Amino acid sequence: ALLVPDMQAYQAPLIEALTLTVSPMSLMPPVSGVEAREPWDVSSGAILGSRPMIRSAMDILSLTSRNTDSNTFSRVLLSNWVGGSEAEGPSRALVDYWMRENNGLNMQGRDYLRAMSACKTQCTIFTTNFRVVLDAQEEVTAGLYPSEWAEFFVKSLKRMGWPEAKTLSSANYQTLEAWDDALKVFRSLDYQLGPCNYERAFMWLREVVDTRKFQPRLSHVAPVAIMSYEDAVGLSFDHVWIMGASNKVLPLPADPNPFLPIEMLAEAGVPEATGEGQLAKAQRVVQALMGIS
Repeated sequence: ALLVPDMQAYQAPLIEALTLTVSPMSLMPPVSGVEAREPWDVSSGAILGSRPMIRSAMDILSLTSRNTDSNTFSRVLLSNWVGGSEAEGPSRALVDYWMRENNGLNMQGRDYLRAMSACKTQCTIFTTNFRVVLDAQEEVTAGLYPSEWAEFFVKSLKRMGWPEAKTLSSANYQTLEAWDDALKVFRSLDYQLGPCNYERAFMWLREVVDTRKFQPRLSHVAPVAIMSYEDAVGLSFDHVWIMGASNKVLPLPADPNPFLPIEMLAEAGVPEATGEGQLAKAQRVVQALMGIS
């Protein structure tokens, strides 16, 4: 087991590191339709927004003619989930390198289009799709309801060829279904939000995917479990690696409910209400973790 204090903060960088060092074959295209099986299972606290397919979708939607982060644009340009990646992969890598060497960091969407047209190496599919997406954004001159923005976001992703994969693994197919469910939740915000601009709609969509719990069911038994400290209590493993166990998380600072008196919470035995309660809770967790391996 690999134990972390905060699944949301640790999951993405941890899986990225594990992929590069333990399962690099999972980064390669499937061979004869068979994908490499990653030897780990995120057993708790996983969110939809941490899935690579969804991170790619949110990166695409964050690119606008008014605001485009250079690192985000680079991730989209090099993403395997963006249409044409298989045909233009090497060219896109050269364009990304050229743009980092020859362009500034404070650029907007149209600036990237102009820069890509000036590069000797061309990415026709990506450039054409990205221009269509930006044109569609600029045609929207009034606020839309979340349900209308949901359809707009879906069309933008299709225009960028997302998701590029011809065949999806079981995990990614489940992820795509969870994405559809998240869009249903986003559509239901019409009454609460009313008409809003692109940036506000995107912010709320990110809130939905980053707070929606999701973990695909694996079709194989993974020998490594990734979970939080509390979820590991009571289980048994051959080996345990505990990460991030600093004095910032053991104990956590007090976090009482703002709508109830602290004295009442402390009297009821709620550990999060006081620093003493959090210390006692951390001591119990550490003592329990010492016996699980």
